[in-house]
Amino acid sequence: MLDTIGKLASRNFFDNPIFIVGGSRSGTIVLFKAVGLHPQILSTPSEDPFITDVGRMAYDLAYADERDVYYYERTLRVSRDYIYDTLKRLALESAIGPHYGLRHLARQSISDKKLLPAKRYWCTKTFPGENTAKGLQALYPNARFIWILRNGMNVVHSRTKFPEFRDLDFSEHCQHWAESIRRFAYLTEMPTATVVHQEDLTNDPDAVFRRIFQLVGVPYDATPTEFALNNHVHPLADESIHKGVNVKEALKQRTPPHESWSQVQKDTFKDICGGAMVQAGYDMPY
Repeated sequence: MLDTIGKLASRNFFDNPIFIVGGSRSGTIVLFKAVGLHPQILSTPSEDPFITDVGRMAYDLAYADERDVYYYERTLRVSRDYIYDTLKRLALESAIGPHYGLRHLARQSISDKKLLPAKRYWCTKTFPGENTAKGLQALYPNARFIWILRNGMNVVHSRTKFPEFRDLDFSEHCQHWAESIRRFAYLTEMPTATVVHQEDLTNDPDAVFRRIFQLVGVPYDATPTEFALNNHVHPLADESIHKGVNVKEALKQRTPPHESWSQVQKDTFKDICGGAMVQAGYDMPY
């Protein structure tokens, strides 16, 4: 019974995910929360790394070689469509809960003051590599991907202050950022993806969200822009958001991070991240 109600309530957006992609400390939380404020987009409560596992399973099935396909056909007692539907349900429920996220949808209905949520898409933050994204596209032909990236110097500096990462060696922070650029670079060539620079989200969020909503296929709404302009994720906690902050001015007042680095740190960053900085479109200031 609950499955039937949940399936009915989620039918309009079930096949239409928006995947927010990016490395840590790159602006993913602000973008994710802002996109989810659009009246036609259902936001999940938090990031969902498990969806990358679902994508890998889908990739193995969708891109199996001829021998594996033959083996699957001889041994499976369910159709490929059944497996795809099951994986899609698993992905959605991992993000918003059992019974097609029924409890989450009920809360959304109360918030929207409507019997059923008026949603056409659902969005979550996850971390697919290229093959995983191909698997997710096989599951969801209507999926959209948004990659947000940020200047590597700011990311590395932020990671050194963040409680979860600050005990790592400086070089590990550099390697993480450089690897994230290499890992997600395929999205620059994907027709169903768009790339957002965190600096553009700060300086001109209206233009960023117009581009995103055009890609997704929903009408423009100003609420995400207002959120991005006036809400700042605290540098020491992903879930701590300062409201009523002029984000553009707050970030403008910060000293460039490399000015506080030692020469060894500057050299380390340049050695590890120099190529990724060029690839991501950022200049080295030293």
